Amino acid sequence: MEKIGESVKIRKIAITGIAASGKSAVCDILKEMGAYVINSDEVVHKLYSQNKDVQKKVVGEFGEKITSQGKIDREKLGILVFQDKEALKRLENIVHPYVIKTIEETYNLVKDQQYSAFVVEIPLLFEMGFEGWFDENVTITSPEEECRFRFEEKFGKGSFDRRMSHQLPQREKARLADLIIENNGSLEDLKRQAPQCLV
Repeated sequence: MEKIGESVKIRKIAITGIAASGKSAVCDILKEMGAYVINSDEVVHKLYSQNKDVQKKVVGEFGEKITSQGKIDREKLGILVFQDKEALKRLENIVHPYVIKTIEETYNLVKDQQYSAFVVEIPLLFEMGFEGWFDENVTITSPEEECRFRFEEKFGKGSFDRRMSHQLPQREKARLADLIIENNGSLEDLKRQAPQCLV
Protein backbone atom coordinates (compact mmCIF):
# COMPACT_ATOMS: atom_id res chain seq x y z
CA MET A 1 0.00 0.00 0.00
CA GLU A 2 1.10 3.56 -0.66
CA LYS A 3 0.55 6.36 1.84
CA ILE A 4 -0.77 9.65 0.49
CA GLY A 5 -1.12 12.26 3.22
CA GLU A 6 -2.87 10.53 6.11
CA SER A 7 -4.63 8.03 3.88
CA VAL A 8 -3.31 4.62 2.84
CA LYS A 9 -4.17 3.76 -0.76
CA ILE A 10 -4.23 0.16 -1.92
CA ARG A 11 -1.76 -0.70 -4.68
CA LYS A 12 -2.95 -0.94 -8.26
CA ILE A 13 -1.89 -4.18 -9.97
CA ALA A 14 -2.52 -5.13 -13.61
CA ILE A 15 -2.68 -8.80 -14.60
CA THR A 16 -2.12 -9.32 -18.32
CA GLY A 17 -1.04 -12.03 -20.74
CA ILE A 18 -2.07 -13.69 -23.99
CA ALA A 19 -5.38 -15.52 -24.45
CA ALA A 20 -5.88 -18.51 -22.11
CA SER A 21 -2.57 -17.95 -20.30
CA GLY A 22 -4.10 -18.18 -16.82
CA LYS A 23 -4.91 -14.56 -16.00
CA SER A 24 -8.30 -15.36 -14.47
CA ALA A 25 -6.85 -18.16 -12.35
CA VAL A 26 -4.27 -15.79 -10.86
CA CYS A 27 -6.94 -13.14 -10.25
CA ASP A 28 -9.12 -15.71 -8.46
CA ILE A 29 -6.20 -16.57 -6.19
CA LEU A 30 -5.52 -12.90 -5.44
CA LYS A 31 -9.21 -12.37 -4.68
CA GLU A 32 -9.02 -15.19 -2.14
CA MET A 33 -6.05 -13.31 -0.65
CA GLY A 34 -8.18 -10.21 -0.08
CA ALA A 35 -7.70 -8.26 -3.30
CA TYR A 36 -10.45 -6.30 -5.02
CA VAL A 37 -10.57 -7.71 -8.56
CA ILE A 38 -12.09 -6.18 -11.68
CA ASN A 39 -12.11 -7.78 -15.14
CA SER A 40 -11.76 -5.42 -18.10
CA ASP A 41 -13.66 -7.78 -20.41
CA GLU A 42 -16.61 -7.71 -18.01
CA VAL A 43 -16.38 -3.91 -17.96
CA VAL A 44 -16.69 -3.92 -21.77
CA HIS A 45 -19.70 -6.26 -21.64
CA LYS A 46 -21.46 -3.93 -19.17
CA LEU A 47 -20.68 -0.92 -21.34
CA TYR A 48 -22.29 -2.63 -24.33
CA SER A 49 -25.40 -3.57 -22.36
CA GLN A 50 -25.83 -0.61 -20.00
CA ASN A 51 -24.02 2.51 -21.23
CA LYS A 52 -26.25 4.46 -23.62
CA ASP A 53 -23.38 6.62 -24.90
CA VAL A 54 -21.29 3.57 -25.83
CA GLN A 55 -24.27 1.85 -27.42
CA LYS A 56 -25.08 4.91 -29.52
CA LYS A 57 -21.49 5.37 -30.68
CA VAL A 58 -20.87 1.69 -31.51
CA VAL A 59 -24.13 1.28 -33.42
CA GLY A 60 -23.51 4.62 -35.12
CA GLU A 61 -20.09 3.37 -36.26
CA PHE A 62 -21.02 -0.16 -37.36
CA GLY A 63 -24.75 -0.02 -38.06
CA GLU A 64 -27.78 -2.01 -37.00
CA LYS A 65 -26.23 -5.22 -38.38
CA ILE A 66 -24.36 -5.68 -35.10
CA THR A 67 -27.57 -5.57 -33.03
CA SER A 68 -30.22 -8.10 -32.00
CA GLN A 69 -33.58 -6.91 -30.71
CA GLY A 70 -32.25 -3.37 -30.52
CA LYS A 71 -29.19 -4.27 -28.39
CA ILE A 72 -25.53 -4.76 -29.27
CA ASP A 73 -24.92 -8.41 -30.09
CA ARG A 74 -21.36 -9.14 -28.90
CA GLU A 75 -21.07 -12.21 -31.11
CA LYS A 76 -22.03 -10.29 -34.26
CA LEU A 77 -19.74 -7.43 -33.31
CA GLY A 78 -16.87 -9.82 -32.58
CA ILE A 79 -17.22 -11.59 -35.92
CA LEU A 80 -17.07 -8.23 -37.67
CA VAL A 81 -14.10 -6.67 -35.88
CA PHE A 82 -11.87 -9.73 -35.49
CA GLN A 83 -11.87 -10.14 -39.27
CA ASP A 84 -10.97 -6.50 -39.89
CA LYS A 85 -8.10 -4.82 -38.05
CA GLU A 86 -9.27 -1.37 -39.08
CA ALA A 87 -12.76 -2.04 -37.71
CA LEU A 88 -11.28 -3.34 -34.45
CA LYS A 89 -9.21 -0.19 -34.09
CA ARG A 90 -12.30 1.97 -34.60
CA LEU A 91 -14.14 -0.02 -31.93
CA GLU A 92 -11.24 0.23 -29.48
CA ASN A 93 -11.05 4.00 -30.03
CA ILE A 94 -14.67 4.21 -28.89
CA VAL A 95 -14.60 1.73 -26.01
CA HIS A 96 -11.14 1.95 -24.41
CA PRO A 97 -11.56 5.47 -22.95
CA TYR A 98 -14.74 4.29 -21.21
CA VAL A 99 -12.96 1.18 -19.91
CA ILE A 100 -10.13 3.28 -18.47
CA LYS A 101 -12.62 5.73 -16.92
CA THR A 102 -14.59 2.87 -15.31
CA ILE A 103 -11.45 1.29 -13.85
CA GLU A 104 -10.26 4.62 -12.44
CA GLU A 105 -13.68 5.40 -10.97
CA THR A 106 -13.88 1.94 -9.39
CA TYR A 107 -10.45 2.39 -7.83
CA ASN A 108 -11.50 5.72 -6.34
CA LEU A 109 -14.50 4.01 -4.74
CA VAL A 110 -12.48 1.26 -3.04
CA LYS A 111 -8.97 2.73 -2.59
CA ASP A 112 -9.42 3.51 1.11
CA GLN A 113 -10.96 0.15 1.99
CA GLN A 114 -9.22 -2.83 3.54
CA TYR A 115 -8.28 -4.76 0.43
CA SER A 116 -4.82 -6.27 -0.06
CA ALA A 117 -4.65 -4.71 -3.56
CA PHE A 118 -6.73 -3.37 -6.46
CA VAL A 119 -6.27 -5.92 -9.24
CA VAL A 120 -7.35 -5.49 -12.86
CA GLU A 121 -7.38 -8.40 -15.32
CA ILE A 122 -6.64 -6.59 -18.57
CA PRO A 123 -5.45 -8.49 -21.68
CA LEU A 124 -4.68 -5.33 -23.69
CA LEU A 125 -2.81 -3.46 -20.96
CA PHE A 126 0.23 -2.49 -23.04
CA GLU A 127 -1.71 -2.19 -26.29
CA MET A 128 -3.94 0.42 -24.60
CA GLY A 129 -0.95 2.31 -23.21
CA PHE A 130 -2.51 2.07 -19.74
CA GLU A 131 0.41 0.43 -17.93
CA GLY A 132 1.71 3.69 -16.42
CA TRP A 133 -1.36 4.05 -14.20
CA PHE A 134 -0.55 0.89 -12.26
CA ASP A 135 1.95 0.39 -9.46
CA GLU A 136 2.84 -3.06 -10.81
CA ASN A 137 2.28 -4.79 -14.15
CA VAL A 138 2.23 -8.60 -14.06
CA THR A 139 2.35 -10.80 -17.16
CA ILE A 140 1.18 -14.41 -16.92
CA THR A 141 3.08 -16.61 -19.37
CA SER A 142 2.23 -20.14 -20.48
CA PRO A 143 3.38 -22.44 -23.32
CA GLU A 144 1.68 -21.00 -26.40
CA GLU A 145 0.49 -24.33 -27.75
CA GLU A 146 -1.26 -25.03 -24.45
CA CYS A 147 -2.90 -21.60 -24.62
CA ARG A 148 -4.02 -22.33 -28.17
CA PHE A 149 -5.51 -25.67 -27.14
CA ARG A 150 -7.40 -24.19 -24.17
CA PHE A 151 -8.72 -21.25 -26.17
CA GLU A 152 -9.77 -23.22 -29.24
CA GLU A 153 -11.44 -25.85 -27.10
CA LYS A 154 -13.78 -23.07 -25.99
CA PHE A 155 -14.02 -20.84 -29.07
CA GLY A 156 -13.24 -23.11 -32.02
CA LYS A 157 -10.40 -23.81 -34.41
CA GLY A 158 -8.52 -20.75 -35.63
CA SER A 159 -9.92 -18.52 -32.88
CA PHE A 160 -6.61 -18.29 -30.99
CA ASP A 161 -4.61 -16.99 -33.95
CA ARG A 162 -7.36 -14.52 -34.85
CA ARG A 163 -7.35 -13.17 -31.31
CA MET A 164 -3.57 -13.02 -31.05
CA SER A 165 -3.22 -11.19 -34.37
CA HIS A 166 -4.52 -8.14 -32.49
CA GLN A 167 -2.23 -8.46 -29.46
CA LEU A 168 1.44 -8.11 -28.66
CA PRO A 169 3.31 -11.45 -28.66
CA GLN A 170 3.78 -13.15 -25.31
CA ARG A 171 7.53 -12.44 -25.27
CA GLU A 172 6.84 -8.70 -25.69
CA LYS A 173 4.27 -8.63 -22.88
CA ALA A 174 6.80 -10.43 -20.68
CA ARG A 175 9.54 -7.97 -21.62
CA LEU A 176 7.35 -5.02 -20.59
CA ALA A 177 6.23 -6.55 -17.29
CA ASP A 178 7.44 -5.69 -13.79
CA LEU A 179 6.78 -9.29 -12.74
CA ILE A 180 6.34 -12.53 -14.70
CA ILE A 181 4.36 -15.48 -13.38
CA GLU A 182 4.91 -18.70 -15.32
CA ASN A 183 1.82 -20.88 -15.62
CA ASN A 184 2.82 -24.48 -16.32
CA GLY A 185 -0.76 -25.66 -15.96
CA SER A 186 -0.62 -26.49 -12.26
CA LEU A 187 -2.99 -24.58 -9.99
CA GLU A 188 -0.78 -25.36 -7.01
CA ASP A 189 2.19 -23.78 -8.77
CA LEU A 190 0.15 -20.65 -9.47
CA LYS A 191 -0.86 -20.50 -5.81
CA ARG A 192 2.81 -20.58 -4.84
CA GLN A 193 3.69 -17.75 -7.22
CA ALA A 194 0.68 -15.44 -6.87
CA PRO A 195 1.66 -13.90 -3.51
CA GLN A 196 4.63 -12.26 -5.29
CA CYS A 197 2.09 -9.83 -6.79
CA LEU A 198 1.26 -8.45 -3.35
CA VAL A 199 4.81 -7.96 -2.09
